[in-house]
Amino acid sequence: MRTETRTRTLYHLHELPEHVQKKACEKFMIDEPSWDWWEDTYSDFEEICKIIGVDLDRKSVKLLNGKERTEPEIFFSGFWSQGDGASFFGRYRYAKDSKKKIREHYCEEAELIRITDALFAIQKAHMWGLSAEITKIGYHYSHSNTMGVEVDFGNRTYNGEVEKEVRRLLRDLADWLYKQLEEEHEYQTSFESFKERCEGNDYEFTADGVLV
Repeated sequence: MRTETRTRTLYHLHELPEHVQKKACEKFMIDEPSWDWWEDTYSDFEEICKIIGVDLDRKSVKLLNGKERTEPEIFFSGFWSQGDGASFFGRYRYAKDSKKKIREHYCEEAELIRITDALFAIQKAHMWGLSAEITKIGYHYSHSNTMGVEVDFGNRTYNGEVEKEVRRLLRDLADWLYKQLEEEHEYQTSFESFKERCEGNDYEFTADGVLV
């Protein structure tokens, strides 16, 4: 019987040739991102909804340990098919100081400012009394056109054009969310993200780019 000990040289990512780095990234990203990468985007969106006046419905989700938690009723599919998109469900009503707050926290997001200002203008014209239910239409897709919006005018006369405008603006908000999700997914599956993970976790590789 003979015992043989072998040694091998391991490398950090930056020590590998560029083409081997790319190869390592491709192997690593086959099943990535494998975690709930959208959670931060969802969390930010919840805060935006609070500012604008959207109270998101919540759903119960069972965890692997058997416990449950609630998550906002946000859905999306992406990012390569015609039917891809994002949607959300809940209730909309006037939110005080929405124009001011959206500029304080999201001053570079022109689309959010546009949506907030337009909804504020509609509320002002109706003495801040409008509300709306945001519900799901159909079951096969998650894009913004699956969001049904029914406006309650309170003691004021129903106006179909106003309802259409509120629906359009809330769907625009869902489309904005989809864009954020798409950009986050692109980043999480990028070579730059892979490099940051390698550095942060001190990953090591063989000479041919196999993670050990």
